Amino acid sequence: MKRTPDDICLICQSRKSVKTNSHIIPKFFANSFLMDNGKASGYKYTAKKIYNNVQDSPKEDYLFCNECEEYFNFIERPASHSLRNFHTDNITSSQQIFVNQFGSFVESRFSFNPIIFHLFFYSIMFRVSVSNDEVFASYFLDRKDEEHLRIQLMKYFAIDNFIFESKLNQNRIEMLDYILFTCANFPTDTFGGITAISSKKGHLLCANKFLIYTSETKDDKEDDSWNQDKDVTKITYCSFKEYEKSFLIPIFKKMRTS
Repeated sequence: MKRTPDDICLICQSRKSVKTNSHIIPKFFANSFLMDNGKASGYKYTAKKIYNNVQDSPKEDYLFCNECEEYFNFIERPASHSLRNFHTDNITSSQQIFVNQFGSFVESRFSFNPIIFHLFFYSIMFRVSVSNDEVFASYFLDRKDEEHLRIQLMKYFAIDNFIFESKLNQNRIEMLDYILFTCANFPTDTFGGITAISSKKGHLLCANKFLIYTSETKDDKEDDSWNQDKDVTKITYCSFKEYEKSFLIPIFKKMRTS
């Protein structure tokens, strides 16, 4: 259903959702795979159509109030410092060699603030789930999980950055388990795509270099890849061969491969 500025904000559920042009996936997070030397080179993949030469991640009107939109910025600014050049800054040549030999490994030794880390990916999952954009039409979290994410985000809501940073010391976040995958040696010239899919097993959000997975079943959550501890951040590195085989080709099988 198309939303209007008279609807209530989907985060705070108290103020009017007057904000227009809200990015569903933060712009800094998408630019690395949607733009190539200043030219639009990305794809949006929906169940019905593929859009190429995309230069920006999907935007939507009247989902949130101005205050909640600004709150997202408080989360995204520090996250961008850690994630904008993540692959260059965090993956060593020896780690690349390791994943090429063994397929993958889990890394948890990061300097990220774990609360900001979890809030950032929670905010993306929430926004994608409530979005009406067709690229996210096949992604829908369970209502209780969606509400859980909303509550965790609201625990740290602040009207200015000083208050937000002071709240980070409280560490009251409750986890919704997820795995964050990435590629340890990601080629520059690749699919450049964005899509999201839900199934009976779980929910998969692919933003090219990063993939966020949540599961509806407890059986999947016994390996070490899962982010289940609020004080720990985990990213699973895959070789490009494994990442392409397991994720990119199945998800973007209709896209160009060169």
